Amino acid sequence: MSNRNKHMQYRRSIYRKRNTKAIVISIIVAFVILFTLFMIIGTLLHDETQEPTTPPLQSGEADNSQNLGGQSENSETITLKKPQTVAAYALPLLEDGSKFTDRLKKIPPTAEDVFINLSDKNGVLLYRSELASEFSHITTHKDATSLSSSITNIEREGYYTSAALYIPSFKEVNDLVREIELSTWTSIASEALREGVDDVLLIALGIDEDGIDRLCAMADSIHLAVEDSIVGISLPSFVLEEEDMISIVSKLSRHFNYISLDTTDYRSSDEIEEHINDRILTFQHYILQYKMRVILPKSSDAETQQKYIDVATKYNATNWQIMP
Repeated sequence: MSNRNKHMQYRRSIYRKRNTKAIVISIIVAFVILFTLFMIIGTLLHDETQEPTTPPLQSGEADNSQNLGGQSENSETITLKKPQTVAAYALPLLEDGSKFTDRLKKIPPTAEDVFINLSDKNGVLLYRSELASEFSHITTHKDATSLSSSITNIEREGYYTSAALYIPSFKEVNDLVREIELSTWTSIASEALREGVDDVLLIALGIDEDGIDRLCAMADSIHLAVEDSIVGISLPSFVLEEEDMISIVSKLSRHFNYISLDTTDYRSSDEIEEHINDRILTFQHYILQYKMRVILPKSSDAETQQKYIDVATKYNATNWQIMP
């Protein structure tokens, strides 16, 4: 009987130990579950109280996570420097029958800005470029001299220098060749800025709407190559006929420091002053809104030249440059 009682006491002791162990394990498991739930709920509540790092797009806004060409934007944001307002007189780098220094002396004494041409409409460079000599598809005029010497003479007179660069490569049918040539012209523009021109105006010949994104990419590349550079674009002629003109102009204004409106595309039968007047009047809203420069035709007669300027200033277009 004594042995049986001892055996029963032993079994009760084992059961108590097992129950105690089970209770402890249950408490630990419950604690872990409650802690996990607490962390999950806390994280969710925290996320809901935080403002999103990127605000949601409003109706009509573009997604800036992609650039115009559909690729990621450069990690470095380009801040466009405010361009100078100019009243720039034509100063051809090359002109038959006269020396550059003589042409420079003929600039009106009241002038503060000049407008030179780095190339002609065929893409022939009008100055000697070390960079261009490395590329067989870039032609340099036989009478060209160094750009730095011309800029030195201009700076000696205290003038601000704007420079036109024609880009003929948008006419190239082969897309691979076109890409190579456009990259070259990007480098040529950058070189001119490094040589001392104060701003460069790109004139894209034969471009259509499909080329606008590539044109904007050229401006971005120049800005990255030359810090604080000022790059302008002559508004392509096809844009003037576009119903969606405002969208294209807005896009260009985000990549170029300034936009110029060309009035030199008149026909031989046109009355030039009337053509200038009509062009400026038609696009006066854009000129004022985007602070556009107006490109005026060049006249060898000082009185006629002043009439062209007067037409522009009549419509408050005081930001102008005369095509060399």
